[in-house]
Amino acid sequence: MSCFSSENQYNGFYNPRQAEGECMFSMEAAGKTAFVYPAAQKSSPVIYLHSHTSDAQPLLCAMRNCACGDCTLVVLQGVSWNRELTPSPSPPIVRGGEPFGGGAKIYLQQLTEIIIPTVEKALFAPVAKRGIVGYSLAGLFAVYALFHSDCFSFGGSVSGSLWYPGFVEALCTCPPAHLPQTVYFSLGRQEEKTRNTHMRPVRQRTEALVSYLAEKGVQTVFALNDGNHFHEPEKRLAACIQWLLRQME
Repeated sequence: MSCFSSENQYNGFYNPRQAEGECMFSMEAAGKTAFVYPAAQKSSPVIYLHSHTSDAQPLLCAMRNCACGDCTLVVLQGVSWNRELTPSPSPPIVRGGEPFGGGAKIYLQQLTEIIIPTVEKALFAPVAKRGIVGYSLAGLFAVYALFHSDCFSFGGSVSGSLWYPGFVEALCTCPPAHLPQTVYFSLGRQEEKTRNTHMRPVRQRTEALVSYLAEKGVQTVFALNDGNHFHEPEKRLAACIQWLLRQME
């Protein structure tokens, strides 16, 4: 699956008032809302992040605190996490939970053919490097997108749901459609100690995927953080983005 690529021209959306941490603009595309925080430098990478919230201030603050490099951050809201970010249908993993819809293929097509072109037409310069990062199920989708589209050259899965049934096994046994250049993985040390037997293999499967990518020549890193799945998500995402941007230098 190829992503939109052309000369991206200013079309009136970009606000040249560069206030630190301010959302310069937002827009709607394919039923999703994109909140765009433009980079200071025109040649900086663009990073896409799916989020439950439109408030990126905690993440932006964490990025400043760890001295992240310059990038345009695009925060996407309005996605159905269980339905659109999962690679295959699967029953719920908790009693009374929502089943997983397996709509990642359809949503990835919307993302690469509608949402990203809409966002990047509004940017003030052509996009040289594009990445995708995510937390939890969004981390799972980030890995899916990196393998199933040539739209992204780098990405990160932070506390990613790589326990997902059959996902890592399929990636490691079937030739992927695309290999990214650089991928960051991280987990909390307590995540594999969950009582949920479905989620318990998350570290084992993450390490298996890291080894597979290393064998394929993909630049990877796997970081272990303190705490469980819910501990300091913004700080973990900022560390991911910081590492990725350093590899882009």
